Parts: sequence; C-alpha cells; structure tokens
Amino acid sequence: MQNGLSDQELSEQLVQVYKNFLLNDDEYSSRIRQIALENTESSRLLVDLKDLRRINEDLPRKVISEPYTYVSPFEDAIKELIDLDRGLNKEGKSMNKVSLSVRVGFTGWFGRHHLTPRGLTANNVNRMVCIEGIISQCSIVRPKLVKSVHISQSSMIGKLDSNGNPVQTYVEVRDHRDLSCLFKDRYVQSGIPKEDSYGNKMEVEIGLCKYKDNQKLTLQELPEMIPTGQLPRSVEVIVEDDLVEVVKPGDRVRIVGVYKPLGRKDGNAITGIFKVVIIANSIQLLNMNVVNPDVSPQEIKAMKEISARSDTFEILSNSFAPSLCGHEYIKKGLLLGILGGAEHNLENGTHIRGDIHTLLIGEPSCGKSQLLRFIMSIAPLAISTTGRGCSGVGLTAAVTYDPDTKERKLEAGATVLADRGIVCIDEFDKMSFADRVAIHEVMEQQRVTIAKAGIQASLNARCSIFAAANPVYGHFDDRMELSRQIAFPDSLLSRFDLIFIVRDVKTSQQDRRIASQVLAQIRYKNCNSSNFSGPNRSMSTVIIQPDLQDDDNTDDEINKIWQTSVFQMFESNSDMNNASTSTKHQGRSIDNTTTQRILTTSFLRKYIHYCKYVRSTPKLSDEAIELVAKFFSDLRSRCLNQSNGSTTCTTRTLEGIIRLATAHSKLKMQDFVLKEDVQVACELLNYALFGEYPDTKCLEQNEEAEENGDDEDTFDRDNRRNEKKSRRKSDITFLADDNGSVPAAPPSSSATTPGRIALDPIESAARGRETALAVADLLRKDIDVDIIRSSNISGERKQLLISCIAEQFADTGLEAMLLEDLLGQINNKIKNSSHSNQIELSTIEELKEVIYLLESENKLMTVDDIIYSVVS
Repeated sequence: MQNGLSDQELSEQLVQVYKNFLLNDDEYSSRIRQIALENTESSRLLVDLKDLRRINEDLPRKVISEPYTYVSPFEDAIKELIDLDRGLNKEGKSMNKVSLSVRVGFTGWFGRHHLTPRGLTANNVNRMVCIEGIISQCSIVRPKLVKSVHISQSSMIGKLDSNGNPVQTYVEVRDHRDLSCLFKDRYVQSGIPKEDSYGNKMEVEIGLCKYKDNQKLTLQELPEMIPTGQLPRSVEVIVEDDLVEVVKPGDRVRIVGVYKPLGRKDGNAITGIFKVVIIANSIQLLNMNVVNPDVSPQEIKAMKEISARSDTFEILSNSFAPSLCGHEYIKKGLLLGILGGAEHNLENGTHIRGDIHTLLIGEPSCGKSQLLRFIMSIAPLAISTTGRGCSGVGLTAAVTYDPDTKERKLEAGATVLADRGIVCIDEFDKMSFADRVAIHEVMEQQRVTIAKAGIQASLNARCSIFAAANPVYGHFDDRMELSRQIAFPDSLLSRFDLIFIVRDVKTSQQDRRIASQVLAQIRYKNCNSSNFSGPNRSMSTVIIQPDLQDDDNTDDEINKIWQTSVFQMFESNSDMNNASTSTKHQGRSIDNTTTQRILTTSFLRKYIHYCKYVRSTPKLSDEAIELVAKFFSDLRSRCLNQSNGSTTCTTRTLEGIIRLATAHSKLKMQDFVLKEDVQVACELLNYALFGEYPDTKCLEQNEEAEENGDDEDTFDRDNRRNEKKSRRKSDITFLADDNGSVPAAPPSSSATTPGRIALDPIESAARGRETALAVADLLRKDIDVDIIRSSNISGERKQLLISCIAEQFADTGLEAMLLEDLLGQINNKIKNSSHSNQIELSTIEELKEVIYLLESENKLMTVDDIIYSVVS
C-alpha cells in the first residue's frame, strides 16, 4: 500500500489486490462460486486474518485498526468476482438471478484486540475487536430500510407537454444509511422526501423499497471471567442480514465487529458522551470444547496415569476442597455431580438428562457454602446465587420491556445462562415455594418454557443444580422424624440424585481436628494467592489470550499438577517444641519429607474438563446393567420397609444410579461403565439415603446366591456376615468423613472397646508389644485361596510381603503407619536380608495390592494412605 494515495485510489488498488488474492486461493474461489450458485440475497464470506498475511504482513493490523478503509474494498472485490463468474456461466443466463448482498466476515487471531466486554475502552473505538461473552438479551428481528423509491403525484401526469409528448412520472430513488453503517464515505442522511423539485407531492412505493433484517443483542461478560465483587459488564451488538436469528439467550459466542460510537442528543445540544455499540462482522457459537483451559501434552499424560491408578477417586476427592476437614463422601458426590452422566435424546422425543442434581441439608457451620464456592472455582461454567437474592424468573427467564423498540423481549435467567454448566444455590430453604416450583421443569426437562405477554418460547437450561439448605429448626432433632425437619416437598426432593444430611458432630477429637486444620491454613497460607481481586482491571479478565504454543517444560508441568496438603504440612512440621526435624505423636513417627500429595486446583479443573467434554461418553456394559437392576430392587425394598421418615426411593433413583456410575466411569476415562462404577454409585446412594458405609461386595455375593437358587435374604445375611467389619467402618466415620451424616449415636471418645481401631492417627497410642505380636500372628495366617488366585502376584511373593508387614508392625509396636513409610521399611528389610541379590524391591502398586488382600480378610485397614492394624 503506497503513501500519498487518495481515498478513491487506495480503494481501487485494494479492490484489485483482494481480487488477485481470492482468485489465487482455491478455497476462497470455490466459496465464491458456491455463493454465486446459491443465488441468495444475503451471504457472507469468512476470511481468516492469517491468510491476509500472504498479501502483506501488515495487512491484518490495518484491517483491525482501520476497518472503514480496508473492509469495504474487500466486499466490492467479492461482488465483482461474483458478477464475473455469472458472466462466464453461459447456462446461468436463464436463471432468475437476484441482486446479491455479499458481506465479508473475519476470523482468526486478534491478539490484544481479543477482549471481554469489560476490556472495551476508548482506545478500541472505531477498531475491529473480537469479543467473547454470553447472550443475555435478544430483540425481535425488524426490517430496516436500505433503499426507498418515491413517485411524484403531479397533476400533469397523463397530459401532453408543449412538444406533444406525454408527461413522465417523476421517480426518485434514495439510499438510507445510518450511523451503524461501516462505510465512512457513503453515509447518507436518512429521511423521506415529501416533495420533488417542482413542489409536487411524493409518495413512497413500498413494493419497490429494499429492506434488510436488523436485530439487537446484549452480550454479557462470561460468568467465570467476572472478577470477585464486580458486576458483569455488557455491550450492545447490532447484527444484520444473515447474522440475525443465529443466537439465542444463553448462547456463548465469539463476535467480531467494529466498536463504533453512535450520536446521542439531549434536547438540542449534542453531549460529549456517546452510546457505543458493536457492529457485528461475524459470529461464532462456542461450545464447551472451544472454551477450555490450555492443556499441555504432559498434563494429558499425567491425567491418563492418574486415571489408571486404583485410588483415582480418592486422589480427586482429597483434592476437592482440601481446606475443609472431612466430608469425604459428600466431596465424592459433588465431584461426580460436576462430571455428570450421559444425556439421551430418544427417537420418540423423550429426553433423559445426564446432569446430576445434589442437595446439601445441614446445620450451620458445616462447610456447605464453602463446598459450593469450591465448585464455582473448578467447574468449567458455573453461576452462583442465593435463595434471598433470586426469584423464579431470575432463575429461569424474564419478559422485559425494551424502551427503544417499545416492545417486550426475553431476558435469560441463571439456569439458561448456565446451559451445559452448573448453578449453585445457597440458602435454598430461604426461597419462596413459588420460586422453587419454577425450577421443577428445569431440573427434569432441562428447558424453560415461556408463554406470557404475547411471547411463546422454549429455552435450553441443561445444567446441574447444587443447592445448600438448613433444616426447619436450624439444627436436627433426633427425637423428631427426619422428613418433618426438611421443608421441601417430595416432588422437589425426588429430582435430586443425591441428598446429603450434614450434621455438626461435637466430639473432642472432631473439634481438635478442625482446630488443627484451621491453624494449618492460617500458618501455611500462600501469600501469592487471594480470594479477592480489587477494583483495578486485571488483564486476565480483560484480554482473552488465544491458544499459543509454549515451550515444553516437564518439570514446570509436574509442579502444576501436584501440591502438598496444607493439613499434612502442618502435621509434619508442627510440634510442641518445634525443635526436631522429625515429629512423634504418641507412638507414630512422621518425617518432615512425608506429606500427602494432592492435585492442584488448576490441574483438577483441567482434569474435570477433559473427562467431561473431551473424552467420549462411556456406555453401559451388560454386567453393569444387571447390577443396577439388582441394587435398585434391593434399595427400593429397603426404603419401603423404612419407618423413620427417611427419603423415599422413586423410579428417578434408578436413573440417578446410572448417572452416578457413568460419572465415575468418566472419571476413570473408561469406554464402558463397569461393575466397579456401579458399586461406587451404590455406596454413595446408601450413604445419602441411610447415612452408612455399605459393603458393596455384598452385591456380587447376592448375584451368586441367586444363581445357586438360595432363597435366603442375601442382603441381610451378608450384613450379618460382615457385621464386625461394618462396626469397624462405622467407628472411623468421624475420621474418614467427619460430617456425621445421620449417625445412629456418636461413639464414645474415651472408651476403647475390643476390635476398635484408633480414631485419629495423631492421638493414637501403641497398644504395646503384646498387641503388636498378636497382629503379626494374624497377618501370618494364610489368606483366602480365591483371593490369591485372582491376583497377579505370585503366592510366594505375597507371603514374603505379608511377613515383612507383620514384622514391621511387631518391631515398631505401632498400630498405624503411613503407606510410604511402610514401603521404605519393607525395602530396607529386603536390602539387609542375606538374599537381597535374589529378591526384587517392592513397589507402591504391589504393596497396595497385598494390603487390599489383607483388608478383605479384616487384618488391615487403609484410610487416606494410613495403614491400620485390626485386632479381633
């Protein structure tokens, strides 16, 4: 582009340059021919900015900074090529060709001009920008006058002039372009002429006028991009021609357009403040696969390695809200709720939702709101609200009045804006009954139907509902039925897949554990992180960086995946004297370097996104279907026999089992839903419904009993067979979960009954040499032959590791050891043996498998990588 050229000369030169570019590119040439063949009045050719670099390296920057100068010649070049193509097409002479209105749309990399509505400033005025957001309002489509035809009503029409010729009708054609037009040199003052030059009255010939579609949109800032404590920003977008009716409220879009000011008058004086809108150039619908975090190949590899581990669910649940003490099963349920199940749309029109709804009902100060806040931080799309701060129309959709068009329009609510995402509702019990009824359709049918004020519409609201509420009287009363303390109707409760009862367990051990957790957070808080972002603009919430390839750094990627649990750091480094590098807590030795490793929040967010949106949805296997049917039958029978007012089991529970099992299969990155996934779903449902830790292996034994023709009630029989094991599991309720949901009675903190293990590894004391020897004798006994045969480790190798474990407990006199400490001691014992050259060192996976075999015989128990000895 040469300097010193006039606007007309520059425009002509640009037209020729663009024509050569389009003709020499096969892809764009074929698109232009397709537009000519389609013969539609309005079309748009999308051009990637990176392709313009082949013309001139500086051309994309000029298109962005001077759209009035460089966009219009591009459209003129396209029209000339289409006319040229029509002229060469001999067969097209007989075709009824219409006057084409071809526009050009730009896509690609916009750099620092790729913004959110919050990032639009005065520096972006009259420049082309790329904006991402969510559509909150849409006006109706209205025709806009482009060209008008006016005919004079002269009294001389039909008579002869002085030369004897008939007087011709005076016709005037006028173009209409307002301030929203992008052609700087073609602006025409709008107006309808009333008289011709002779003073004759003129009328508009409506049939000959030309119109184009016009629609106004409101683009709002993405919920996850809004800084804490700030209101969402929005900008008005004007779309025309083929861009109308492309989006609807709730759609996440990327809009390219010119940020242009419009004149604004206050009376007769023009103020210096203008209304600024975006004149849309192209619109791209964004799904959750586009709006995603940057995931490196090293992180994907780490995800697959984690999913292949046997303790994947435990690792992720421990990484879920690690600042909260306990709530193990609730965290697991919320984690599966974020992942969701599989959505099904049947041929007959039936819609089966895949989103999982979860309700937390508990006493104050149990961490319900903190759990919802953590969901907001890791979910790909989440919107938060409260019972007092929202209404029924605020959750669904509202009909509002547009002062510009004097019409009513739809405004999307929280559930519509969170389509394919999550809605968190705190203080759910504070909502009115009418407002809660408004989300019944959303929770099951996953749509919002509006039929009011002359508007009939159906909007998608495919989202998960996570709600938190308090009981009727603030706290639970054991003397009153549970159903009388929950102020929700069955029609609403049946729509929740998981309902957790959260109690404030008041025991000395629980209080001590919570106090240690809070002190750990205060002492080891990361000074570089903050939950509050100030009013200053943060570039991370203003400029959206496109996907750029960074240099691979494996060490940095690994550091982004794992972190140290704050509580374990406090536990490892705190002591009454704070002097030694190794701390002893009542017989249990923990080294400073031994800490619990959990996933970072950023990596957990990427892991959830990868499993939910990138991986394919797993399918149900035959064995999983049989187990689901069996468990639902047993669960429904058990609920019918309940007389304590607990939550009933409906047919919706069956779909909930499938959704939970599918979510766990997603977590493991499997292609099929297996029996193990169904067992996890059964365990969570048993805990949610009955507040207990079930032994899901009894389901397999139930199937075997049915095959053998055993008519005995296998569920009760297996419960009796595992009564001792269930007691032991119930004893650790306040250690592993610490929420005490629907406990029968809190355990005594002072008495130690036979068969009970220590509740807290820090507070536990060794039972002495005699007890340790008894544990060693138990471990040396032969385990079940069937279990040995089902393992990949040889029997001789198992017996060696079992002997090493038994000797380690006997030598140290401890009743609880960390898994990593136990592995190190066993390998040291192997190294110091006389046959060390012939014996391989043990691995963590091998040791876990042996411990799992010992757990099945009630000889060991594992809680959060802590191995406990069990003595009958």
